Amino acid sequence: MEGSELQFIEELKATASNRLKSGDDIESVERFLFSKGASEEQTYEILRPFRKEHYDASRKAGTKILGIGGCFILSGFVITCFNYHSNQSFAFAMYGLTSIGLGLVFWALYKIFG
Repeated sequence: MEGSELQFIEELKATASNRLKSGDDIESVERFLFSKGASEEQTYEILRPFRKEHYDASRKAGTKILGIGGCFILSGFVITCFNYHSNQSFAFAMYGLTSIGLGLVFWALYKIFG
């Protein structure tokens, strides 16, 4: 690579970093880089660390949500078992807590697998 090409890529990296920090999403920054004349390979190399950081943060948040959802499901199951054997109403635990837990689990899987 020539010096001017390296300088061009470094300028694009700085611009992409600034735009992402200001709140732009990755797709709009990608379109911006294409409009500035970056090739597909250059754009991929520039945005790769930012995409990795974004997906790592999303996976971490998804894992926490998955744990919370699992706790809701488990607590719903335990309360349902205790209330069933003591002849008390178990509708809230069975339908409420389990539904909340399943909703959280599906949201977490969405965040994890992106």
